Formats: sequence, C-alpha cells, structure tokens
Amino acid sequence: AFAERYGSVPNLIGPYTGKLENSGEHLLLLDPQSAVIHDFTYGDSTDAGWPDRADGNGATLQIILTSDDYNDPNNWRSSSEYGGSPGSQGGDPLAGVVVNEVLTHTPDSPLPPGEGQGEGLLVDAIELYNPTGTEVVLDGWWLSDSAGDFFKFQIPVGTTIPALGYATFYEGHYVDQTFMVDQTNEFGGPGAKDFALSGARGDDVWLLADLGDGSPLQFADHVEFGAALAGEPFGRWPNGTGELYPMTDFTPDQENSGPRLPQQVVISEMMYNPPGNDVPDELEYLELYNFTSQAVNLTGWRLRKGFDYDFAPGTMLGAEEALVIASFDPSDTTKRDAFRAAYGIGPEVTILGNSADMLSDFGERIQLQRPDTPPADDPLYVPHVIEDEVDYLSTWHATTDGGGDSLNRTARTDWGGDASSWTAEPPTPGTAQLQEVAQVEGRYLFYNNSAYDKTSDTDAIATDKAALLPGEQATFANYTSYVHGINGIIIDIDGLINPGAIDENDFTLKIGNDDTPGDWTDAPTPSIDATSGQIILIWLDGTIRNTWLEVTVLATENTGLPVDDVFYFGNAVGETGDSLTDATVDAIDVLATRQNPQPFFDPATIDTVHDFNRDRRVDAIDTLIARNNQTWSGTELELIDLTAAKGAVVNSEAKNAGQAPPLNDAPLNDALLNGELDKR
Repeated sequence: AFAERYGSVPNLIGPYTGKLENSGEHLLLLDPQSAVIHDFTYGDSTDAGWPDRADGNGATLQIILTSDDYNDPNNWRSSSEYGGSPGSQGGDPLAGVVVNEVLTHTPDSPLPPGEGQGEGLLVDAIELYNPTGTEVVLDGWWLSDSAGDFFKFQIPVGTTIPALGYATFYEGHYVDQTFMVDQTNEFGGPGAKDFALSGARGDDVWLLADLGDGSPLQFADHVEFGAALAGEPFGRWPNGTGELYPMTDFTPDQENSGPRLPQQVVISEMMYNPPGNDVPDELEYLELYNFTSQAVNLTGWRLRKGFDYDFAPGTMLGAEEALVIASFDPSDTTKRDAFRAAYGIGPEVTILGNSADMLSDFGERIQLQRPDTPPADDPLYVPHVIEDEVDYLSTWHATTDGGGDSLNRTARTDWGGDASSWTAEPPTPGTAQLQEVAQVEGRYLFYNNSAYDKTSDTDAIATDKAALLPGEQATFANYTSYVHGINGIIIDIDGLINPGAIDENDFTLKIGNDDTPGDWTDAPTPSIDATSGQIILIWLDGTIRNTWLEVTVLATENTGLPVDDVFYFGNAVGETGDSLTDATVDAIDVLATRQNPQPFFDPATIDTVHDFNRDRRVDAIDTLIARNNQTWSGTELELIDLTAAKGAVVNSEAKNAGQAPPLNDAPLNDALLNGELDKR
C-alpha cells in the first residue's frame, strides 16, 4: 500500500512507535552515542508562519536549508509533489501559472440581458495567469475547491496559456435564461465532483499540474478567500504576484483592476511593538477611523486574522472620528488609566480591547470585516466581507519596531497592504492623521432642458446610465438617446480642494466615434459650475450629438485628485438599446417606439427608453425622432471597446445599405432639436 501511494522508496525501514501529531510536536534525532543531531519543534498551520498545504492538504513539510534553524517556520515549505517525495529529494516549488482572479458571489438566477458581464449573466469564474516568458500547456491539470478531492475539474486537452497571458474557466454559461454546463470545458454541473465557489462563506481554489513524462502531480498554486460582495472579485495585487484581495472590477483575461478601497472605516494607525520593558504589550493598539460624514454602527463588525475582536452590539463610531482597540480589558481602570497617561489622551478617546490577543512584533495580517446580507438559502448565516486589511512587517520602518513610533496610514485612498501607504510617526491614538485625498465618487449624465429638470439639475439625472471606464466594453448603459445629445454631466468629487476656482483648465474634453480616443478631436467647451461642491458641466443643446464624449478630470491643485480621472458617455439619438452588439438606430427602434406609447395620463419615467425628447410622453414626436435618425442618415454610434487599443470599431456591421433615404425636412429637424415643435 505504501509503494502504491508513493512509488518505489529506497531505504524504507520501520515501524516507529507512536505517530506524528497533526497539531505539531517536538522531534529529536540522536546518534548512537546520544549526541543531538536535530532537536526542533514543528508547528501547525494555525501557528504563525507554518505552511498550510502540509497540514492535511496533500503535501508534506519539507526543509528548505538543512544548515539553518529547524525551529524556524520560514525554513520549511509545503512539498511541491502531491503526497510528498519520501526517500528522495523533493522538487523545487513549481514557478509559473498562478490562480490570479476568482469571481464567487454571482446571482442565483440570471440577470436581465444587458446587465453585468458579457450578456449580463454572471457566473463563477477562475482566472489563471502565466507570468513566465514561455507558453504553458495545461493538458491534464486539475482545478478544485476542496483539499478532500483535488481531482474535480480536469482542464481540457489542447488548452494552452501564452507567455504573460491568461486563461479563464467559468462555472457553466447561460443560453437565454437557462443555465447550462459544458463539462468538457466548464466546471460546475450536477455531478458529485462538480463545484461552485461560495460567495457567502469563502472558499479555496487548488491548481495541480501534470508535467507529463510519468512525473507525479505537483501543486501549482492554492488560494483561499473569504466572503465577497455581490459581483465583486478577488484578485492578486500586484497582478500575478500579490495576495488575493477584493478588486474594483472583474477583469477576466486581463490585468487585475486594483484593490477596492474601504467604504466607511479604515485601519489608520498601529502600535505593534511599544518601547520599554514595563508590560509594553499593554501599550499596543489599533486605531480605526470613520472617514464618512455619517456615524457608522459597528454591530456585527469584527477584526480577524492576526488579531481577533468582535464589536459589541450598538457600538457606534461617529462621523470623522477614531477609536482605539488595545490588548487589555478596558474595564481594568488601572491599565486603562496607564494607557491614557502613556499617550496623553483624555476620556474623549474611546478605548476598546481584547486581553486574550496581542499584535505580533514581527508582522502579521490584520483584517477588518463587516457583515453582509445573509444568503437566501441560509438566512441565519451572516457573511463577513473585508472592509480593510493590512499585512504589516517589522521591517517597514525601523522606528516602529520598539523605537517609539507607530505605523500611520498616509491616506484612506492608499491600499493597506502596501508598505508605501504607511509612515513612522509619534503615536496619536484616537486622533487620525490621514491625509484627505480627493477622489471621484460619482459621474452622472443629466437631461438638461427636459421636462425632468424644472426643479433642479439633479432631478434630471439619467439613473439608468453609467460612465464607461477605461478597460471596459461599451453597452447601452453608457450612452443616451436624448435628442439634444449630451448636454449635462455632474461629477461628484469627495474632498474637492478648491470648488470656486474650477474652470476649463481642470479638464480635457474630446469627442469621437471609434476605439482610439487618442485621435479624437477637442470637444466644445461647456459652462462649468462647482460652487455647490459638485462639478456641473453644461453644453448647448445639440452640440454633442451622436458621438462619444471623453471627459478627463485633471489632477490639479483645484481638484485635489492624485491622478487624472477618465470616463466616457455617448449619445445615439433614437436608440432603444435593443441590441447588445451595436448601437444602430433602425426600423426595430422605430416600431418599438410606436408600440409603446405613454400619453399624458400615463407619464413616462426618466429611464423610459422611448422618450427621446424627455417630455414625459412617448408619442408620434418620439417615433419621428427615431425615424429621422435611422442608420442610413449616418448617425450610427460605434460601441467602442476600451479594453485595448484595437484601432477598429467592435460593431463592423454594414450600415443598412439600400434602405430608404432619410426624411429631408430641415425646418422640422430644426424644430425637433430646438424643442419648438407644437406637440398638439
């Protein structure tokens, strides 16, 4: 049985008495004269630094350098071979393909067409990345979500991943509204070995490599992750090398989008190794800061990984306030008073604590988690998603390692896992020192000079439209069909530095209709008003019509942005969003408008797709607008793809050659554009 599992093993002897403890134990190797050769203690995966794959997950503990300390967990690694390599030297860790991104929290039922990824039907996904300079053949490799069975989904024969390239595998696909699984190239399905990734409880992904030539299977990669927000992926950051972290966008087959920032509360300061010998651990602390303008209820929130703490129900963190979590019980007045005296803080600073835990002097991961909505199939289970995380090291700053300084976050917009996001400063528990960096929090279209904006500009916001961002493919959600074109945009910048000085020098504005924005022409200059704290751009009616608009908000002294912010909105007069692949105004749009009237007694809403002049009616005027703007009049909007500079438009369909010519009624067209046509 031993040989069947491990192959031929030279110098096989035994048995020894007892067994190796799963939780770690002391081992001693003596020579015949009882002189010590090795005396060390190996640890469990729950002990700091000890590899997890060797803890019951199919690998063995393997020494890295026999000349170094056997008690040091960093001198041990998990074996590359599945089952280890008894009796022979183990292979080096397999350098190459990694699990780079996973999408886990997807809908239990399909989304309406046009929403979400692709056709709007999100499914679980696993992306692999090849960081090497050579192509890798994935024939016979395995993907699994369980250490209990690594052999769940075998990657199809003929699958390769190019140098510096990607390969993404999906949990089935949708045909219309029906979920299907092609088990030759998609994981998932009804079988006992099929799997989906848990968005509520978190999961693992294991990748095992078959290198052929009779070699044993090797562990190529393993990642683990917790609960995820709906539609939010986990990805390595930096791309291909870092740890998995919630990303801003799902980016299959391309570089990861970058880490998602905290939404309300940030880990702002850490004193992990206070100076002195008088119970210094009781002077440790973590500081949390609420950077929003509203109080945050911390009921159900918690700290995990290196430091555990559960917030008591009803714990509140005020707007733009901080609190401190110490490594002692704050009901102990002696320790609490000593803590306040050591740092010169008064009763206005809230101190919470956990006497059963402390921060590592060498570095560890600290994760702030907040509760999310329970899954429909398990309403009593509360998922906890990452709000913020830091994986600090004592080597980041010498003066924080017992020198008296604390680690201080530079800005809430800086990623916690990056050493450059932290400085060494004198400790100030309860007083966050974060730099306030401006960031764009909203980009909106509004229908200026429409029936919706009679009270204020914001009443006319196109609630069903969103900005197209770099790295995305355009959809109907990114362009309007308003007859006046793009004539109103609102940009909401949190922390806008100098609203009163904002002018055209803080923007670059371009218009064009292909995938090469660098070649677009300058757009007309709008009126600009930022006195309210929001930036409002307004163009004359019809100025930006049947085209894409590129807006670049520049990183200037007035905006306060750390980097330029680029986004796109488009306009295609008369389009109803009937196609996912093009923005062609055709007879279908005309017919749909005619068949969906909304008269005076049944007014249209702001997101009614057939109300092209936004007068809260869908009538003969809207039908005429659609007809006048059919593709044969030369007003087709190209669905641009900003994921790569392709130099060509995505929808290359013929422009309906041979159809009837457009109506040639200049006075009527002018009347439509100017809103002067009598609607009786």
